[in-house]
Amino acid sequence: MALTEEFHRFQTWLDGKQPSDDVRRVSSIIEHNLTAVAETRHAGGQRSRLLAPLLRQDWAADHTPVPTATGTTTAINWNRITELKVGPFRGFRRPEVFDIDHPVVLILGANGTGKSSLCEAIELALLGRVEEERERSVKRYLDNIHEGRHVPPQLQVNANGKNVTIRPDEELYRFIIIERNRIEGFARIGARGTAKATPLVAALFGLSEFDEFVTRFGNTLDSHLTLTRPKADQLALLKAGITEDQRKIDSVQATHQAFNQERMAIAESFESGLTYEALRARIGTSEQPGRLSEIKTALAKPLPSPTGVAVQTLIKLRREGRDLKQQVAVAHEGLAARSREISFRDLYQAVVNMEGTSPDLCPACETPLDSVTTNPFHRATQGLAALQELAALEARATAARSRAEGVWGKLIQAIETTISKAASLAPAIELPAFDPAKDTYGAADWHKLLAAARALQRQDQALALEQTRRQELESERDRLQAARTELAQVHGRQVQFDADVTEARTRLAVFEQDNAKLQEEVNTEATEHQIQVRIGEAYKGFLEALKAYREGLPEQLMADLNEVTIDIYNRFNHLDAPSDLIHALRLPLRGGDAIEVAFNGDPSRWHNALAILSEGHLRCLGMAILLAKNVKLKLPVVLLDDAVNAIDHDHREGIRNTLFGHPDLIKKQWIITCHSNEFIKDIHNNHAKGASLYVLRHHAGDHHPIVTGGSTRNYLQLATQQVDDGNARFALAHCRRALENLVTRSWKKLAEQIPAASTLALTLSRPGASPELSNVTQGLVKALNQGIASGGLVEPWVTRRDRLESILKAKPNSLAWMSLNKGTHEEADREDFEEPTVRRILGALNDLDATFP
Repeated sequence: MALTEEFHRFQTWLDGKQPSDDVRRVSSIIEHNLTAVAETRHAGGQRSRLLAPLLRQDWAADHTPVPTATGTTTAINWNRITELKVGPFRGFRRPEVFDIDHPVVLILGANGTGKSSLCEAIELALLGRVEEERERSVKRYLDNIHEGRHVPPQLQVNANGKNVTIRPDEELYRFIIIERNRIEGFARIGARGTAKATPLVAALFGLSEFDEFVTRFGNTLDSHLTLTRPKADQLALLKAGITEDQRKIDSVQATHQAFNQERMAIAESFESGLTYEALRARIGTSEQPGRLSEIKTALAKPLPSPTGVAVQTLIKLRREGRDLKQQVAVAHEGLAARSREISFRDLYQAVVNMEGTSPDLCPACETPLDSVTTNPFHRATQGLAALQELAALEARATAARSRAEGVWGKLIQAIETTISKAASLAPAIELPAFDPAKDTYGAADWHKLLAAARALQRQDQALALEQTRRQELESERDRLQAARTELAQVHGRQVQFDADVTEARTRLAVFEQDNAKLQEEVNTEATEHQIQVRIGEAYKGFLEALKAYREGLPEQLMADLNEVTIDIYNRFNHLDAPSDLIHALRLPLRGGDAIEVAFNGDPSRWHNALAILSEGHLRCLGMAILLAKNVKLKLPVVLLDDAVNAIDHDHREGIRNTLFGHPDLIKKQWIITCHSNEFIKDIHNNHAKGASLYVLRHHAGDHHPIVTGGSTRNYLQLATQQVDDGNARFALAHCRRALENLVTRSWKKLAEQIPAASTLALTLSRPGASPELSNVTQGLVKALNQGIASGGLVEPWVTRRDRLESILKAKPNSLAWMSLNKGTHEEADREDFEEPTVRRILGALNDLDATFP
């Protein structure tokens, strides 16, 4: 029940974390199979072996939330436990009915009389489980061993004035129960390692079962899931042979895009901003000729050759020809004037020329030169030297004539060209024929020639412009043709690629046909593998969330406990020095953390509680934490099991005063089991004189505890019973004990309210003797009179003083006081006590007792 409810609370917490659908699915499947899962262990992978097929089997199922046995937010609608019916159960062999419809129920019994069995019956009825059953790992723990069975206890509560059977709700009721194991376990939790402390934190709050349930989960299910894909591996091995085909098919879109990018790049390089479509239009096709066809048509038309005629050339040649002609005439005139010298020069030159053939003979008569008077060769050389100027003149004449002939030839050619080309002009220009030998062109003809030359020159200029334009067209044509070639190459590569893809698809189709069955198996395997992977990942997410929830449970359960815990602890230890009381507290939130305290004497310094607190103080702290949680949950009942063993003797008074005097605890119903009659007596006389008492005693041979309704231990109630029974002596004995109790209580109350007034001056009868009750009472009355006179004490202190004075009558040997003493001590053959005196004493004591809450 506890595990079911805690897991249901985890589900609610998990929903608030908005996990993935798969994590929700894992959690839901586990919740639906919680009992089977909880029975498995982590050892040997037992739980994982159960979970892996279970999760796979129920993965697709629609899991509705598991209804919890009790609502997690149900408010407590009852205020008191009224009746417990138990047996057969543990130590109770037969059914036993306990009337618990009282503010305080005390259960007194020695060890082994059934006190713990009774508390476990209440625990089972409240929580739906018994923590000790799981801790001891004993089968049929709840059975009575003599009957071999057990019947679930029936617990009645008062709900709106009606007795109803309570429904178990661990979350609501787990802190009703306070017992020694929880107190001691928590007190020593800081001394344990993390692994051992974590379950102790859980055990303190009744979460051991849930903690162990969480611990038994393995970290992963991978070893129990099918995470391999053998069919896929087999197919992958076969596909290795068609990897390139598949790659090519897979790259169709990217490759086509790359081809298009190439085309766009060609267009952009041809002309910035030009699109591929525009470039394609310029190139054109046979069906739709474009710019390229237009350019080719334009370039196919032949251009006429340039005439080369230039007006300035004609004018220049004619002018040069006339100038050179004049120079030739002048040179000829000079040579004619020196014609005789020319003859001698020729003669001398002939003689000189012959020297090479007959250097020793006279060239004229062949006379040896050594026989002649003058050497003819020397004579000729000297003569040539004298005629050098004539040679220069002849050379100039020859050069002038040569230049004149060249210029004249050019002029004739230019004139003839002009005449011939002029005929091709539109309209044609007819020029008179030109006779070079006669130089027939006069001024009029010359002007006509120049006019024709000008027309031809303009024609050549227009032709030059056209030639430039044609060069631009040729460049554009060449670029378009180059672009067409590049585009054709791209197209060719794309065509080849598409052909390769077609072949690859053919081969792939054949492969798929041949391996269709294997592919189906791979697809099925992939679906299953995906589910297996999802299960593995979802399990990890679920386990992480489950552990996070478990980690946070202590913090949730101990939220806002510190303040109340400190208050209760300090009340337990009210006799400690103020500096030794706790100022601040840090409770452990998880296993491995220590309980830390800071004291009033040094609030800034923290201490490990285990290192600084005594055993008794540690138990006080453990009980204070449990009571604080009970207060925070506003539980109407506290079940304190084995109270004397749970606390040490030194703290009993402080704990009693706190349990029945703390404003947050005073209105709760108390069910206290104990083996100490003195502890029961103190409760009856100091806190709850009307407390119900059950006494459990060892069986009388039938193995069933003897259960009786115990009589009161309250002195005044006992005195009343005795006086009503006519036993004045016993009544006075109880009155004497009641007076001792009431004087002590009054004295302590005075010390709390006015510490300075609580110091009493007492007279002792002898050294080492204890103060007489009469002396203490008289000293207390004196202190009360002083406090009332000073105004420091008001009601109920006036009533308390008056009642004490009525008992004492201000005289040690008064009848009232003598009666109290005589009723306490044995004395033979004395006169009977007067009943009115006894009742007056009893009335005064009852009035005094009534002043205490």
